[in-house]
Amino acid sequence: YKFRGVAKLFLVNRFFLLAVSLIALSVLPLGAGFKINTASFINPWSQWDGEAYLTIAERGYVTLADGRSLYNFLPLYPALIRTAGLLINDFGLAALLISNAFALIASYFLFLLTKHEFGEAVAKKTIVLLLFFPTAFFFSAVYTESMFLALTVASFYYARRGHWVKASILTWFLPFIRIVGLLMWVVLVVEYLSQNP
Repeated sequence: YKFRGVAKLFLVNRFFLLAVSLIALSVLPLGAGFKINTASFINPWSQWDGEAYLTIAERGYVTLADGRSLYNFLPLYPALIRTAGLLINDFGLAALLISNAFALIASYFLFLLTKHEFGEAVAKKTIVLLLFFPTAFFFSAVYTESMFLALTVASFYYARRGHWVKASILTWFLPFIRIVGLLMWVVLVVEYLSQNP
């Protein structure tokens, strides 16, 4: 099973989500709160905070037309979007690829962590539940959810295996995605002390 099995399940889920979004795009008009932020098939995935992340990636920390400040959005995700966007010449597609790549990484490390703690059967069920949970589509959107989950779960996995340098490096990045990532340092210290009384 391992990565190949997780990747197959991930692709099935992503094809399903893409089909649903294309159908929704063809039958539902843009309404209140929905804006055209990027290419048509990417647009449903780049609403609300997605607009802010794309704006930061393209133009930096500017003030939006409606007067909103962007300084509450942390820089790591927009920096990755900018880097990838300049390489492929499409910031919206870059953001979508980054979110989905981290969603796949999160799924794989969650599989590894759950397998390590509870066995392979539970790990497989966990991945199915993660990917097909009704709100899991946020992991495909232009949001930080998938990146934050991927680094958090990978950090937990390495900590549980006693690989403290890897866990610490991954944890170092978390506060640059979401400020709550600072709490992961407390978790790592508690885990270290529990393994090394």
